[in-house]
Amino acid sequence: MSATDEGDIVLDPVCGSGTTLVAAKSLKRQWIGIDCSHEAIEISRRRLAATPDTVEVKHHAPYRLARFLKLSRSAKVEYIAERLDMHIVQRNGNIDGFLKKTIDGVNVAVRYIESDEPKTVINQFVQAIEKKQSKLGIVVMSHVSKKEKEAIENKFGTSVQIFVISYQNICENNFNIEDVINGRQLTLAL
Repeated sequence: MSATDEGDIVLDPVCGSGTTLVAAKSLKRQWIGIDCSHEAIEISRRRLAATPDTVEVKHHAPYRLARFLKLSRSAKVEYIAERLDMHIVQRNGNIDGFLKKTIDGVNVAVRYIESDEPKTVINQFVQAIEKKQSKLGIVVMSHVSKKEKEAIENKFGTSVQIFVISYQNICENNFNIEDVINGRQLTLAL
């Protein structure tokens, strides 16, 4: 199922009791089940009839990186805004938004950087933060190595403090923004 999207067709040529078919139905996939046993087919039919059309998934879609990367840039920013609790900025090409909550009275700017964007975008982000008279920024990247994260975070010295968070961290919600910025939790999964 992890390699499929809603509406895709899942084929199980040896469906047995229908576990894969039930999962496909629950996740809004179309399904085809085949089995040589009439008993197995009957069990599958009963299970499918008793299965609701969808189940509530605890993750907010898109929870897989492959699905996230297929979204438009604006949809990615909306997803990030929801997860980080940020206001989206519409008229600034270098800042995507600001956290709704300030940190020690300072507004925190946020910028999502696509993997194919030049790293000079980070410089433009920092300049935009300085114009807004802020000193804190969060860069969200789909992929980032530990070395790249450290290089970006150490690049700007004292003028603006930049923190890099990966999409995985946002997905897993395994951090607290205030702890990251206050230096208490800088070891994020990359």
